[in-house]
Amino acid sequence: MPDRIDAWTHIFPKAYFAKLQTVANAAGPLKRWLELKPLYDLDHRFRLMDSFAGYRQLLTPSMPAIEDLTDGQAAVDLMRLMNDGLAELVSRHPDRFQAFAAALSLHDIEAALAEIARA
Repeated sequence: MPDRIDAWTHIFPKAYFAKLQTVANAAGPLKRWLELKPLYDLDHRFRLMDSFAGYRQLLTPSMPAIEDLTDGQAAVDLMRLMNDGLAELVSRHPDRFQAFAAALSLHDIEAALAEIARA
């Protein structure tokens, strides 16, 4: 069977998810996210992935958008934390994760442009 690459695969890298749990604006949606284990639990995600032959993912940042959580330097820090986590997942599991789509905070366009080049 040919490889399949799923590009609608939201995820919270571990460090980002831990930080998100300290952000006041995330308190409401956090209850729902905790019920969606593939968003943050790699073992659970891998078990699901293993049920499909030739299946890989292009990782995408999960909602909410960083702009909805915070602004200023905190938004820039969240953006970088997400992208570092996504890059690490792709690097550690290239057989499962093809690539990732970077997160950007549009509160600071200059920082977003720098992050595009960095990611």
